[in-house]
Amino acid sequence: MADEALHRAIGQLEGQISAMQQQLAALAPQIQVSRQESSDGRSRIYKELEALRAEHSTSKANIERLADDLAEAKPVMHEIKRWKERFIGMQMLLGAGAAAIGGAVVLFWKWIAMKIGLG
Repeated sequence: MADEALHRAIGQLEGQISAMQQQLAALAPQIQVSRQESSDGRSRIYKELEALRAEHSTSKANIERLADDLAEAKPVMHEIKRWKERFIGMQMLLGAGAAAIGGAVVLFWKWIAMKIGLG
């Protein structure tokens, strides 16, 4: 009796092991596909990361070049600002001079009108 129960238990275990082997055999292609997809995904991520690194280094080089150009252009910009301030001062001086000349013309015109007897 004990032998029969033992053989039955061993048979059940063999059946369960066989079923598990079939399930594992069925899962093996899925696992392989999953591994391949993961590998492809990692490969794509590494390519994108490498592209980002290249873009970053290019951007960094462009920024450094721009900073150098800006450093070279600063003295020129300061000179242009100085000339702009001088031009504004010259415009104000010309405006004041034109106002003085216009006032002198009006005063002279009034003086002539009084001499003639018009005013």
